[in-house]
Amino acid sequence: SPPLLPRHAALRARGFDPPHFVLVEDHDFSHRLRAMGLRIAHAPRARFLHREVTEGISVREKGSYAGRRVYLHSRNRWIVLLKCHRLRTLLLSFPALALYEGLYFAFALREMRLADWFAGKRDLLKMLPQIRRDRRRVAANRRRDDCDLLVTGPLTVSPLIERGSAT
Repeated sequence: SPPLLPRHAALRARGFDPPHFVLVEDHDFSHRLRAMGLRIAHAPRARFLHREVTEGISVREKGSYAGRRVYLHSRNRWIVLLKCHRLRTLLLSFPALALYEGLYFAFALREMRLADWFAGKRDLLKMLPQIRRDRRRVAANRRRDDCDLLVTGPLTVSPLIERGSAT
C-alpha cells in the first residue's frame, strides 16, 4: 500500500517548520501540503487521546493559562497566515482576522498575559525576513488557490471538552 505521506512530498513541503515548535505547526504543514495539490484524508471516526503535556504550554495543566502558550499563539498564527496565504486573501479576510486578534488580545488581557502577547508580536516582526523567504518557497510549490484551501469539514472537538472536563 502507498505511504501515508510520500517522502518526496514531505521534503518538498520542507516538513514541520522548526520556529513553530508547538501550536499550529500541524496546520502549517498540512496547509502547505494541500497548497501543493495533495489531499489530506479526513477520518471522522478516528480517535486519538494525547495524555502527555508540554510543560508550560499545555491547557491540560492545572492553574492559569500558560504565558508561553499565549506567546506562541500570538506569534505562530501569524507566521502561518503570512507564509501560506496570498496577499489578496489576507486583505479580503482582514475584518475577520482583526476581530479574532482583538478577541485574543482581550483574552490575554483577562488572563493577565499581555506581556506574552506583545512578546509574540515583537518576535514575529523579527522573523519577517525569514517569513518572506518561506513565503516564496510556498508560492513556488503552490498548485491550488487559497479559495480551494480555506474550506473545512465538521469541527472536531476533544472528548474532554464535550464532557466539560477540559481545563
